Amino acid sequence: FVAPVSPEAFPLSMYDQNFTLIGSAIAKTVGFSRSFEVSKDGNTIYWAGYTTGSVYIYKRADEFSSFARTDSMMTGVHAESFTWHPKTGNLWISGGSSNDKPTGKYSTGSWYAWDFTQKKVVDSLRWAFASSTTPDERPRGLAFSLDGNTAYAAQFATSTMMLQKFV
Repeated sequence: FVAPVSPEAFPLSMYDQNFTLIGSAIAKTVGFSRSFEVSKDGNTIYWAGYTTGSVYIYKRADEFSSFARTDSMMTGVHAESFTWHPKTGNLWISGGSSNDKPTGKYSTGSWYAWDFTQKKVVDSLRWAFASSTTPDERPRGLAFSLDGNTAYAAQFATSTMMLQKFV
């Protein structure tokens, strides 16, 4: 699955393991987006344009069916990154940056673990900003160790602190 940053410029496209285009999963994307995730079975797309303020859920019945937007979650986030936790299966979603501030219960520079069974946020991580008065960092990436006990967060900005580790 591949998509553009710019909204409505290109579709969210699907490719096979040989990089042959299969077709469009979503004809026109919504909002500027830097990241999205797809379920293991390939039948659910979690799309959050950082300008949309929500995570949109697109589903299809099986690999031969079309995707349709069925729901949304985490209203208030302006996500720039997503990742799956390798052990819990929770989807970690960034809240937003100082350029695209989250609203409601979400905070700038934080990632939130969404538990699909409980349908709620069950954990979070927060970037340690170099300056609390002028936070320049834009947390933009999160990855977990294979055992899930360590998280590595990366940011985009002029600060020298580019990576943080959470155990």
